[in-house]
Amino acid sequence: TFLRRTTVPLAAALAVALPLCGSSDASAQTDADPAVLSVEILDRSGRAIDPTEAVELDATADDRPLGLRALEATRPWEIVLFVDQQLTGSRSILLLLEALAEQAATLTTLGEVQIVLVDDEPRSVVRTADADLLAQVLLDLSLQSGGDQVIRYHRARFLSDLEAPEAAAAELASDALTDELELLHRRRDQLVHWVDQHGRPAGPRLLLMLNDSLGLDPFDFYAPHLTDPATTMLETGDLPDPEMLARVLASRGWILMPVVVAPAEDAEDERVSLRTNQSVGFRVRLGGDRRDEDEDQLPEPVDLGLVEGRVGRLTALAADTGGSDVPDLDTLPTALTRLSRRRELLIALPQGTAAPLPLDLTASHQGLRIVAPRWIGGTPESLAEVRIRRALAGDGDAGELPLRARIHLDPERLAEQPAELDLQ
Repeated sequence: TFLRRTTVPLAAALAVALPLCGSSDASAQTDADPAVLSVEILDRSGRAIDPTEAVELDATADDRPLGLRALEATRPWEIVLFVDQQLTGSRSILLLLEALAEQAATLTTLGEVQIVLVDDEPRSVVRTADADLLAQVLLDLSLQSGGDQVIRYHRARFLSDLEAPEAAAAELASDALTDELELLHRRRDQLVHWVDQHGRPAGPRLLLMLNDSLGLDPFDFYAPHLTDPATTMLETGDLPDPEMLARVLASRGWILMPVVVAPAEDAEDERVSLRTNQSVGFRVRLGGDRRDEDEDQLPEPVDLGLVEGRVGRLTALAADTGGSDVPDLDTLPTALTRLSRRRELLIALPQGTAAPLPLDLTASHQGLRIVAPRWIGGTPESLAEVRIRRALAGDGDAGELPLRARIHLDPERLAEQPAELDLQ
């Protein structure tokens, strides 16, 4: 039975369905299919409240009450570490994997952990709830798995091309912007396709993501080199919509936790010397040895715009899924520990729900803030668009798209010219 209002959290001895709090309206009951929802309840200071403290919650979508009930907070998590190797630097991968190896016990206490590395296509490396095995795999991968950070080299090459005699800056910038947007759209579609393949959740889900290019706005970097930025932006197409990604993740129950590896140091590492086309950061140098060069002769390094503004965009993206970003590795242990203080709800969606519903979850206690996804359930139109784009590009799996055909044959014409039918 679903209730119009329910009380969370639950003590360990409480049953799955709680008694009705504040209403006995039978019309609040519904037979709709439920959706699993993980929420965090914070006090005025931003701290998660004690799990034994009772809080009354109400859920609505478009001002329509939704039936809900609380579940025991011991359901295992589905945790996925998703690393985009093409859009992430080797240094970021190394530092995050080492940091996560130290948190292996915390992660496996929550539930099963899967590591997915993405080069050309997502590849599952391990799925385990064994802390020792997880730690060992993470440490092994930190030594074996590098990252390309394609956009870093793409932008460095663009700036280098600008220095060529008679370089057409606006044309170069427009072409580079188009290429970068296509890459970001392609990688975003790949992530959405992976999410689509994993269906709907049976319990709470965490997508721990490392992608050094997630949250970038290429227009910010290329606009100063464009003659008419507004027109070029219309011609090159839109930036991958972060709200679109958030809707897809939220509709499939994924809480997003994007990780930024030491942004202050990244800002140093992501500046390049145009003459040497190598990093001048104090932690990483790519390319040849510069020890014999006269440092006074080196040109001033140029910022590639790979850090500025990212953290704010990631914070908003994660919040839309009911999650939070990890702005640096120092905050990673706290972020993971807070997951155990979240509460699980089951929310009944109206029959026939097609698109994700805008979710409004409120607490009766003043001063409390509910961290929850902005949407719940349904299938976003953008998800269907990704399916179509991948199918048209020939990326669909065999048998992925069902085909129904009605064929009309003309015997007289067939006698003159045989016909062939090829269905794929």
